[in-house]
Amino acid sequence: MKKLISLVTAGMLAMSLAACGSSGSGSAAAGGSSASSEPTTVTVYCMSFNNIPEDSEVTRIENLMNDYLAKTYPDDNIAIDIKLFGPAEYTQKVQLAMQSGDKIDAFFERALANDVASDMLAPMNDLLEKYGQEVTAKLKEDFDENPYTATTINGTIYAVPANKGMALNGNLIWDDDIAQAAGVDMSTVNSIEDLEAVFEQVHAYDPNIVCYAPNNQGDTSLIRPILRSEEKIDCLNDTDYYAGVSMNGDSTVTNLYASDAFMEKCKLMREWNQKGYLQADAATTTSTAPELFSAGRCFSTIDAYGGDSAGAVLSLSSGHNLKSKILYNFYFDSASVYVDFGIASTSKVPEAAMKMINRLWTDEYLINTFLYGEEGVDYVKPDADHWAYPDGKDATTVGYTAALCTGVIGSESLQYQPVGTDIADIQLKLKHNKESERSPFFGFMFDASGVTTEMSAIANVYNQYVPGLICGTVDPETTMPEFLNALDAAGINTVIQAKQEQLDAWIAAQK
Repeated sequence: MKKLISLVTAGMLAMSLAACGSSGSGSAAAGGSSASSEPTTVTVYCMSFNNIPEDSEVTRIENLMNDYLAKTYPDDNIAIDIKLFGPAEYTQKVQLAMQSGDKIDAFFERALANDVASDMLAPMNDLLEKYGQEVTAKLKEDFDENPYTATTINGTIYAVPANKGMALNGNLIWDDDIAQAAGVDMSTVNSIEDLEAVFEQVHAYDPNIVCYAPNNQGDTSLIRPILRSEEKIDCLNDTDYYAGVSMNGDSTVTNLYASDAFMEKCKLMREWNQKGYLQADAATTTSTAPELFSAGRCFSTIDAYGGDSAGAVLSLSSGHNLKSKILYNFYFDSASVYVDFGIASTSKVPEAAMKMINRLWTDEYLINTFLYGEEGVDYVKPDADHWAYPDGKDATTVGYTAALCTGVIGSESLQYQPVGTDIADIQLKLKHNKESERSPFFGFMFDASGVTTEMSAIANVYNQYVPGLICGTVDPETTMPEFLNALDAAGINTVIQAKQEQLDAWIAAQK
């Protein structure tokens, strides 16, 4: 399968390069410099869920990629500068780079409407047409005939989606060795409510084991995905503030934090926390599930993953026997395409940045080197489709790895898969992309530029209250009224009104 994809991609690239040669797109006017001059460096910011490598190790990988770029795509005349940051600091690093004038050209972004409203993203329509034909073709093949529907606001494309299994079903991940030691039968777990009895057994077996840990700091990954599954909520491209529509009702935009369903889940998290199933400081701790799994101190987490191989993938990175099962099915709305790459509005080389994104999404060697490092040093290939750490090495001891960025950057169908996973899972993910149920409002993109003051105030309220509510560290009975009052004061009703007006106009335009 991978060879076929590579041949098709290679053919597309060859035709594109031939066309570039005839049109002069490798000239200084198109890319910033001619192929005979120094390459244009593109600084790429990416969030990494692995340990951040030393600068010298990153430089080693950059040199490999840049040698390849110079030999394979001389007309592009580009070089990469990789900046990797952990989840806790990533957003701040991006914002500081733009505010201070530090070089940032292409970056992983996950709050499209807010970033557009804050003028952080450069328009990409013309750039994609001139320098992104290959990435567009790849996205059409793997995802959708209109791949930029959910990254377009008012006719302007602002980002390229990570080309992965975007239909992210809610997966329960657990340490099966702990389950067996505690005498837990995981076949009985088919819903969130079924976990209560399991946690009771695990906690009795070893109270020092964290029964459930957030996958990201301050977010138990339960509230939003479950509500979207059970209530079929469309957040209207609003992944944090939750002014959206429930498909169990009509097209009326409401404050979803004020719903009974949200309150019920917060009460459940409070109960788990009080019983010791969560860390007492779950809302603030930086010791999240990936770290705790690696240390053998975490029993389970829930998060959104494509396909059926989440357990196998995480086993490789954690060094423990992790299993997974889908607890609830995915529901596609525009916010589902929330992992994407944009070009910084402050970039002085947007053409080169577009070329770099184009190559990272369509070249097998480049994306796998970015993710896994140098073959034979940072990873080995037991066969054509899979990768593993070298003997005696793991994610914490190799010189370079960004292996857990597989769902953040590039095209997953070109990426080597962890040893022990079925390569057929890639095709399953692509099938889910195209067949998962979609919101009737898929494609609606909220333009938040008129409510930036309110959105900023709401963000502050969110940061103050939501982590504690969804991690069970505060009592929702007393905290929820304070939270809702603070949202009102911050202007959530103004945001709701703006969304309603835009949604009504969008619905009318579809008729």
